[in-house]
Amino acid sequence: MSTSTPTTSLPLTPLAPNSRPKPTHLIIVCCHAIYTGPSFPSPSVSNQSHTPSPSPSHPSNWLLAPFQTGEIPTFTAHMKAGLSLLASDDTSLLVFSGSKTRPEIEKSEARGYLDFCIRNEFWGILEAVDYNKNQQSSSTPPPPPSSSSSSTTPTTPTPAAATAANQSVEYLQDQEQLNIHLEEQALDSFSNLLFSLLLFHKRTRTWPAKISVISHAFKEPRFMDLHVPTLRFPSHRVHFVGIDPDYMDPGCVAFDEVRAESVRKGERERGFKVWEGDRFGIGGELSGKRRGRNFWGVGQGWFDEEEERRRSGVGSWKVDGEGNGEEVLGEGRQPWEED
Repeated sequence: MSTSTPTTSLPLTPLAPNSRPKPTHLIIVCCHAIYTGPSFPSPSVSNQSHTPSPSPSHPSNWLLAPFQTGEIPTFTAHMKAGLSLLASDDTSLLVFSGSKTRPEIEKSEARGYLDFCIRNEFWGILEAVDYNKNQQSSSTPPPPPSSSSSSTTPTTPTPAAATAANQSVEYLQDQEQLNIHLEEQALDSFSNLLFSLLLFHKRTRTWPAKISVISHAFKEPRFMDLHVPTLRFPSHRVHFVGIDPDYMDPGCVAFDEVRAESVRKGERERGFKVWEGDRFGIGGELSGKRRGRNFWGVGQGWFDEEEERRRSGVGSWKVDGEGNGEEVLGEGRQPWEED
């Protein structure tokens, strides 16, 4: 992988005390696709059927856009980078950020990333969780997690889907003890940053002293030159970890100069340039993209209750004509800004 610099969900209540210090470092893994495979660790060899299931990394276990061919290793590298940062810093909190962006399944990108991590037992980066305890747990599962400020179209899951969902909820409860959380509202890159920042405050009642953002390296200018200044979070406290696909790295056998230049050109013209002219993403083009991805009607409001908004000190205004609660940062001083 090519790198630039080595830069839910349960109800949003404050974190319960655990052995880790109070988080001050927010780690954001920007999600880009949905893993649909099993959400429990691979069974032991003795328990496997005679017909092995496809590898979690097999494309059949993912919902990918046509332009994402061959990028599962890149997404995996993003996850591993986030987990490594979490493991190396006791004051960190890791957020997988990404909403329900595909019509085929009512599942968020963030949940898919967590499930993929669980399936791979976190690649040994984090301490092991007693998954056998989860698989032998009570027949009465905990209630499914609810997404903050979101509403979705009710569905009736199949028994197999319900079983997988219940297992995933239990694993997620374990991962909360490791400070891993899901942000399931974000529909674009600015929302990845904004909603993750708000989630950090909802869980800790403080604002992070440092943010690490993990995404594609070719998106670093978009984040660091546009999104961070627009959010008005101190840029010297933001670290970007950029990891590109191998086809963009001249040092890799898979390097594809034509495809790499096409991706960079697309980012310059349809990413950076558009955001440069619409910093908050409320114009027709960017808001239209969000609506086009929001197949499940996930709410875009920032807070569930006004008391929560008041306590946060965040100033915003509602976007006219939007039925999903979209908001825009207010002009006044925000609580994370420096004096």
